[in-house]
Order: sequence, then structure tokens, then C-alpha cells
Amino acid sequence: MPGGLWLEAELDNPQGFLHYLNSLFQRTPPTALIIDAKELFDATQQFLVHHGIRLPQDTSIVCSDPHPTFAWCHPTIAHIRYDSNIWVRNTMRWVNKLARGENDRSQMIRKSKFVEGGTIGPVKIKPNQLNQKTTGKGLDK
Repeated sequence: MPGGLWLEAELDNPQGFLHYLNSLFQRTPPTALIIDAKELFDATQQFLVHHGIRLPQDTSIVCSDPHPTFAWCHPTIAHIRYDSNIWVRNTMRWVNKLARGENDRSQMIRKSKFVEGGTIGPVKIKPNQLNQKTTGKGLDK
């Protein structure tokens, strides 16, 4: 994809995100995706189901943002768990320093835990098989 994988302008709206997913799966489909937010995770999961891409047989998917609804899912959702209170405290400290005119560029490191779920697994699909499952004209047709 021209300009790199993350094009912020395309990812800030549902149509742009769908366009981004289509472009990812056009030639060599990814074997795994790490999705940043629950809303984007849900949209990605729906995209995969709509195009007959099985989890985790064809593509693994992990959400980097924990969410309480993951406990209700079957298979369970692989995700990264962390204490969000640390983020809130550090953000408040940073805002307070900025308000006082201080320049705070300190690095924030958070402890996290990978929670293995049923959305990851060995990939069995060959990259050129994905387009054979569709009309042969790509996923957006």
C-alpha cells in the first residue's frame, strides 16, 4: 500500500477502514492482525466473516485493547491486558506539566499481559488461495 501500512487519513472513518482492510487482503493476505481498539476489532471481525476468512484457521487476530465483553465471546478473543489507571495518571501528570509550561517528554512503559484466546492459531491458507475463494475480482467487488 503506498505510503506505508498505516494511513491515518484512511483509518479515521468506517469507509476508510474498510478500504484499508480490502487493500490488505488484495494480494498477499496477512496471516495475523493486531487491531488497536475494540470498535476496529469488531469491524475487522465482521469483514473477515463477510469474506469467508475463518478465525483462526486462515488469519489470527489480536486486540491490543482489553474489553470486558471479550469474556462473553466464544471463541475467546486474544488480547493484551493492562492497567488503564496508569495511563490516566500519567496523562494527568503530563497535562499538569504542560499547563505549568514544562516540557515533559518522559517515556511511559506499561506492564501488560498477553491473553491467549481462540482467535489465534496456526495459519493454513496459502496467500494465493484467498482470491480464489472470491469472485476472482478482489474482495471489494
